[in-house]
Amino acid sequence: MSGLTPCLFASLLFIRAPVPAERPPDPLSRGFHRFYGTLAGCANYFNPHGLMNQDRRIAADGADYYYTDALTDAACGMVREAAARDAPFLLHVCYTAPHWPLQARPDDIARYAGAYDRGWDAVRAARHERLRAWGLVDPRWPISPRDPQSRDFHADPPARRAWEAARMEVYAAQVEAMDRAIGRLLATLRETGTADNTLVLFLSDNGGCAEFLNEDGDGERWPSVYRHTARPGETVTVGNIVGLRPGPATTFMSYDLPWANASNTPFRRYKHWVHEGGIASPCVAYWPGHAVAGAVAHRPCHVMDIMATCVELAGAAYPRERAGLAVPPLEGESLVPALAGRDTPRAAPLGWEHEGNRALRDGPWKLVQAHGGPWELYNLDDDRTELRDLAAAEPARARQMQALYEDWAARCGVRPWPLPRPGAG
Repeated sequence: MSGLTPCLFASLLFIRAPVPAERPPDPLSRGFHRFYGTLAGCANYFNPHGLMNQDRRIAADGADYYYTDALTDAACGMVREAAARDAPFLLHVCYTAPHWPLQARPDDIARYAGAYDRGWDAVRAARHERLRAWGLVDPRWPISPRDPQSRDFHADPPARRAWEAARMEVYAAQVEAMDRAIGRLLATLRETGTADNTLVLFLSDNGGCAEFLNEDGDGERWPSVYRHTARPGETVTVGNIVGLRPGPATTFMSYDLPWANASNTPFRRYKHWVHEGGIASPCVAYWPGHAVAGAVAHRPCHVMDIMATCVELAGAAYPRERAGLAVPPLEGESLVPALAGRDTPRAAPLGWEHEGNRALRDGPWKLVQAHGGPWELYNLDDDRTELRDLAAAEPARARQMQALYEDWAARCGVRPWPLPRPGAG
């Protein structure tokens, strides 16, 4: 790609220099010129394990350190560097917020005191009404029922309800800290005069996460992995331990399935699954003078479309080979027409597979299967919340889409789940 310079995690990419073959698999080996962050997808927000600046391991700087803000400091510095060079750039800012652990500054948490005392069912209902009012959710799509593994919030004793609400308060504080950080990054684009010539895309990598972190000594693998992540001289307590206050560096919790059910309003399922609750991720685009301001586009898109978009905007020719090796063709489709307000259909179906969960989207139709379960078929124009399975009513369509899925899986090298463990006979 000529003309772009890259950055990641806060990373900055200036794509011109060749990458040495012997480099370890880090952002710098992928062509990025600047890197600040962690290689892991989550870490203690006050003292992230494995923190790096370029290819050097570093320690968190100071008692006021908070990872979301530190990533933003680095990203803003990279924007200023690129602006000073008057060079096109690709900046990839990978916030870990609001991924567990539930950790935020006390003043951010305090702003949400009492905000979730009404419980997850009331929060889901209120969010659904707002989403419909904003035009983000079609009135034809009813909210999915409460997840069978959730429960009535108000059936819990008062102390348990207070603790559950506190977990969501910290989660909300993490989101606010990230929102504030993104505002600071956009302000830096404006200050450097690059905002009007920059496409900004904001999206999440998946739906809400229902993972439960078991307490120490419960036999799960999670606690021993994260026990070392407190500040020097402090001990971290890992797990969703009722009564233990979430938020500080010395606790390591998740917000769990019932609140994830609220996060995914109005959809079913969560991260890991490929039902809409696992893969529906709104994307917010900011592109002054190009993207239609305030518009809502319901065209199905995929994260792989970002690559195709960058190729088009850079005026680059996608290569067929590099260093004598064939380059796989682009799977994605440019987002430029959708950003300009043109509702063009996708040229090819979209396929998914994650941990044995499988799906294929072709126009309004979606074929989806939870690992070990039957194929389900939905018309997402009418039923985006996947409540009316049409597989029995449309057997020919279901068979046709299953064949399309198998073709896609074979072409993309999807392997049967579960994968064999190394050394297993």
